[in-house]
Amino acid sequence: MGENITVLIESNGAAQTEIQFADSLFAENFNDFRMIALHEFCGDDDAANDAMMLLLEVARSKAGQLVRHPNPTGFLYKALKNCIMKQRERMRTKRAETVDISLFESVLFVHGETDDPNIEEILDKRAEILGALSGREYALYRDFYVEEKKVSEIAKALGISENALKVRLHRLRAKIHLLAEDVF
Repeated sequence: MGENITVLIESNGAAQTEIQFADSLFAENFNDFRMIALHEFCGDDDAANDAMMLLLEVARSKAGQLVRHPNPTGFLYKALKNCIMKQRERMRTKRAETVDISLFESVLFVHGETDDPNIEEILDKRAEILGALSGREYALYRDFYVEEKKVSEIAKALGISENALKVRLHRLRAKIHLLAEDVF
């Protein structure tokens, strides 16, 4: 496919193709986009990079729309959210193919007896995953999953709302799942 050669004249007088415009807009906002992607993927650099590559592909493939859009930066922010969702779906599919989620959850989130003959290896992997958590994350894991404290009780102890605690629990679970992909 040939590159779109429509020429634009920017306010500073420099001529650019639509692709160059998309690339420069992407570059100008790269750090902001990357911070959003890293936050959404709980610091997973590879997942954030994959989402950024998807965004660059979208910016280039939709360069004509981007040029004519009244808010091209906003267009890319919205596209980033879509790329993050697409990357999450890819990760879920990959995880489903590589990780036995029921075993993973029984080891990390249920603290009872198991009949698995490889229990020592599994417990070592659990220790590796939990060792990668920050002190605050591990404390939350311990309080909610091991000690089985109620959300209201933990939220009150931390001085935060129950909704804020639920967000932390969601992010903690997502981070543990990402860490488990490398271990299991």
